[in-house]
This record gives sequence, structure tokens and C-alpha cells, in this order.
Amino acid sequence: MHVIFVFRAMEAGLGEVVRSFKALVAKSTEHPFWQRNYYEHVIRSDDALLKIRTYIHNNPTVERIKFEEFYKSGSDKSNPYIK
Repeated sequence: MHVIFVFRAMEAGLGEVVRSFKALVAKSTEHPFWQRNYYEHVIRSDDALLKIRTYIHNNPTVERIKFEEFYKSGSDKSNPYIK
């Protein structure tokens, strides 16, 4: 499952938000399906957000997102993958 959380102002940490979300979903289902850990990534540009949304829509069974691919154009100066 891929989830994009949008935070405008945040008092709780990401871990607390994810824990609460998982607890609420788990209460509404009879079958456990959550993995123990999660991979977090801060989306740093509108272009990256669009690419990630497209990825999620088109590839729901792909196991891992290669985030560095979303910043290849070099247009995002906050790119964490530029050395």
C-alpha cells in the first residue's frame, strides 16, 4: 500500500501519524496486512509528486520506488540525491 500524506501544519511526528493510521485501518478489517516497518520519503517538488502519483497509479505491485529517478531532471534544487 502506498500512501501520500499532505501536512500543512503538523504537531505530531510522522511515526505517530503512521501508527494512528495503521491502527484505524486495522480496526476496520479482519485480516492483518500491515508490514512491520515502512519507508518514508519527503516529496520535495510538484514534479516529483506528479511522478510518484503516476507510479502509484500504474504500478501497484512494484515492490520498491526508486526515488532518485523522480529527481533526475535536476530542476529541483532541494534534490537529496545530488552530490
